[in-house]
Amino acid sequence: MAVAYLGIEKGVPVNLVSRLMHVDPSFVTTHSKLLEKNGLLRHKSSANDTWILQMSLTAKRAASRDFGATTGSAK
Repeated sequence: MAVAYLGIEKGVPVNLVSRLMHVDPSFVTTHSKLLEKNGLLRHKSSANDTWILQMSLTAKRAASRDFGATTGSAK
């Protein structure tokens, strides 16, 4: 469910994803940085508050319907 929100163009804040997943925001930040490094996720500061980090899927990941794959090698 949390991953589906990442398809929203402007992105979603880390704290929303952490609440949906029932985990600490630091867990989401750590793992999302790995996904960003692999080109699957992008981080952007919120236009309203630079302390809030918005996450969204990259075109590479959004094109894939296999959300179960974490390597980006899905066809």
